[in-house]
Amino acid sequence: MSSDEYFNTDEFRTASVVKRTIHDAYFPGSPRANTRESIFSNVLVSILESKPGANDISELFTQLEQNSQIDISPDLLSQVREVFKQTYVKTGQNDGNEYLVPFHPKIPKNISPDEATGWGDWYRLLMTTDEGFNSTLHDALRDHLESLPSSNIFEEAFVRAAENIDSGTKDLATDPIKPYVLACSLNFQQDLKSWLQADHLSTSEWMKSFRDLFYFHMMMYLLQISINLRHEFEHLSSNPGSAYEPTIRGIYFGLTEETAGQGRKFRKEWERRSEITGNGEGGIEDDIYHSWGRLVVMRIISKAIEENNGESHEIYTPTELSATNKSEIKETVIDLMVERLNDDRLPEQKSFDQMCLTFSQTVSEYYNSKSKKNRTPTWSGIGSISQLAIGDERKYMQNQTNVGTTFRLNRGALRFFGQLFELASGSNHYQEFIQYLSERGVSFDSQSKNKCESILDEMGMITKKSDSGEAIYVESI
Repeated sequence: MSSDEYFNTDEFRTASVVKRTIHDAYFPGSPRANTRESIFSNVLVSILESKPGANDISELFTQLEQNSQIDISPDLLSQVREVFKQTYVKTGQNDGNEYLVPFHPKIPKNISPDEATGWGDWYRLLMTTDEGFNSTLHDALRDHLESLPSSNIFEEAFVRAAENIDSGTKDLATDPIKPYVLACSLNFQQDLKSWLQADHLSTSEWMKSFRDLFYFHMMMYLLQISINLRHEFEHLSSNPGSAYEPTIRGIYFGLTEETAGQGRKFRKEWERRSEITGNGEGGIEDDIYHSWGRLVVMRIISKAIEENNGESHEIYTPTELSATNKSEIKETVIDLMVERLNDDRLPEQKSFDQMCLTFSQTVSEYYNSKSKKNRTPTWSGIGSISQLAIGDERKYMQNQTNVGTTFRLNRGALRFFGQLFELASGSNHYQEFIQYLSERGVSFDSQSKNKCESILDEMGMITKKSDSGEAIYVESI
């Protein structure tokens, strides 16, 4: 069987593509372009260790009608239902389903969408450090969620209705999921720890901000793993036998109020600058595309290690394994890849490094041969990032005609990062705020830095403490 024939079989689709996921490291699930409310509900269900008793919104109204402490006429109930739907229910663009906005923790704890999105595993990855799962921070978050009051009387009625739905509990799997870019997880944990101090907001406001906090760090992890995998495989090609260390790579962002001129750096980040051939430098869209083939390689490495060492095993990236003397594992990797490649695609030497490079390129070429609508890696990868990045109040990405996709921060996102920065920092100097963003992968060119300062000033978040204007500080409002 040729490699092209193999890649068209059910075995490849189920064994290789789906199992690009590595449950205890790097890429624990397939991110999908789920409705934002569904993603957040799935995360909260995991955090709250809940097994929701209902997945139909109508059950919430049934409980409201049957267990209300006051008599509600049919006309009033109809009006209440309509107001609630207008405010707290979103309709999926692709599936037409209705999704509850998780405005209070009791909502997703007791009623949640009936779809296994797996986003809870990504929360566990972002909560993992070198020392394991951060149980202390997780417990603090769960306790905070459990203690949040209702924001108003209207919401309280529905929170009580949700509590009447019979729901179960399940233990959160606290086994660590090793992040590929550790700094992404550490940044999330630092910001989460800061946000737990934000006690001046209503519950619904706090929940929306926590949602956008998770979305930003999840988006950034998916971007960073895609970019770093390109560097990893370039390192494997040019520096065999030495390990590559993933790190936060700066991504140029602009502000939504800026014009995306041809010379602006943030305009050039996403666009594809070369054909998808496996060679040459492309934009971040290329990195996302190729990351799927590279993740398949990492999955095969994980499988080979498990076959040699059993369930309890260390996790290696391709360059880390290349730098070791674990010849048996390398041979197993080669054997697993040879089974899936046609003879005319095999490197002459069949070395571990060359097999990894060839296999990842073959996967990319397989998808490149498909029509654009059938390129699942491109669609799903870009789709999930867009869902995480483009919100109602805070946006981290923008799509424009004649400009394309660019990474942008709108005023809501800028204000939010200003709040997080002030909560986390003992000093709130503007240059340190820029550094704070840079450590999270958000880079500004000089024009964007000036525009950012101007926008913060317009929002009342800038204080100048010298006549020269050199001492500029960021303060939340």
